[in-house]
Amino acid sequence: FIKLQNISAVSCKDYDLDVPCTDVPKCDSVEKTHYATLKNFVTMTDGTAAHKTKVSICFVERDSLGYAFKVHTIADDIDVFSPYTKCNSQVWVNSDVLEVFMAPTATPFDAPEWYYEMDTSPSNAVWVGHKNNSLGNWSNCNHQDDHCVEGPIECNGLDHFEMFPNLIAKAHNITGTGWGVDLTVPFKMFPPEYQQSKIWRANFYRYDYPKGRDQYELSGWSPTECGSFHVPKRFGVLILEE
Repeated sequence: FIKLQNISAVSCKDYDLDVPCTDVPKCDSVEKTHYATLKNFVTMTDGTAAHKTKVSICFVERDSLGYAFKVHTIADDIDVFSPYTKCNSQVWVNSDVLEVFMAPTATPFDAPEWYYEMDTSPSNAVWVGHKNNSLGNWSNCNHQDDHCVEGPIECNGLDHFEMFPNLIAKAHNITGTGWGVDLTVPFKMFPPEYQQSKIWRANFYRYDYPKGRDQYELSGWSPTECGSFHVPKRFGVLILEE
């Protein structure tokens, strides 16, 4: 493993980046959750998406979850649908889906070779897998152990992942005008030496069908500039606030 560096910069303003960056606050008190709200999604070529998608994010430092991100997404829509009834179905095929790609890194300029993909559909069927992508230029997984195996994570039902019981995805507010997802991402999913990194690369994506169910639109937080979500150098940056 490459050791985490002692980086003095603790905010997005300290870096000159060509991708979006957000300072992520602690979720804070029981009375009120403090989120950072990401900019609206755009198409993969940085155009205007047909429907608005808003992601809010914070991190839990200590409670029964341990360290974890909490991601709250609201997606405007006029036709919300998903035929899937089992976890780890290919929910990105002929279905609305909200996706999160994420990995801790040593610096905001590292493009991760390994990251988790977490996809949630309106039926609450969830797909979660560990991806190994040669387009990345930096690895937080340099030996084969429980944290360095590619492929879907074993699951049962719609959304239960025994290996990571605190990984929770729940679709909500499904109406004729949109839907949403609340996602909890435990840091324990990632290699131990990086679980307390202050710097993460991540992207948030959507399959939407604004012109009918036979034609999808791809959108996201940071446009990949191509027809694929899997472009690590185009992942945005998350920096955890002190």
